[in-house]
Amino acid sequence: MQEREQQEAEAAVSSYVQQFPSDANEVALNRNGERQLLGLSGWHTIVGLLLTKDVYRLNRCLRGGDSLEGGTGAMMDWNGYASLQQYFDDAMRAFEHLGSSLDLDEPIEAFRGIGLHPAEGWGSFDTWGIRSHLESTDAWEPTVVEDRGFAFASPCEATAQRYNGPHRTDPDWRVICVMEIRRGLCVPDQIYRTPQLMRHLYADSYLRHADGQIIIPPTARWLITSVTPDPETKTVRVRMHQLV
Repeated sequence: MQEREQQEAEAAVSSYVQQFPSDANEVALNRNGERQLLGLSGWHTIVGLLLTKDVYRLNRCLRGGDSLEGGTGAMMDWNGYASLQQYFDDAMRAFEHLGSSLDLDEPIEAFRGIGLHPAEGWGSFDTWGIRSHLESTDAWEPTVVEDRGFAFASPCEATAQRYNGPHRTDPDWRVICVMEIRRGLCVPDQIYRTPQLMRHLYADSYLRHADGQIIIPPTARWLITSVTPDPETKTVRVRMHQLV
């Protein structure tokens, strides 16, 4: 940090009053995130950029099998990235640096929201065949899937319910994934961090202000055990377990 930033960080830490979560999953998220992020020196901005809207374009390309040679969004460009490929390579190096520290000391239940839009809509994917399943009368069979993009899960279901990705229109179906996560990068909520972690992350504004969440890198494999739609509310509940 520059001297001025260091002074700002120390002033913020000195006035900070740490709060403590009561939910067991958030307690586990905080414990793992503290360990992981304190060992991530030098990679904070790269990881922090995953928390910006630029990740929508990256994920759309990753999940759609499109080229990453195109331009980035504004935040990645501001940080010197000329292409999505250049940023993606650095992001994957950050997760490689974390290595076995990504393994959580216990499974954490967290929630991910997905909007299923019309099949012909822009950027619409039949995520794991869920949309096709909803159009059929068949029972869901346990299925192993792979996610080719970066996934984000919140310990708070209400937060996941608000997610609609890059779309500006309401989806046909709102999907809530109830995920049992065994491997990923935990980012403690800004109000639950220790003063040490707060100081450690202060220089990166993206991570500094982040809500509590778990970031799962590409190619994670999942066992989807159930898909339960509610036609009245147009919501779908998906239960899935990470395979490691």
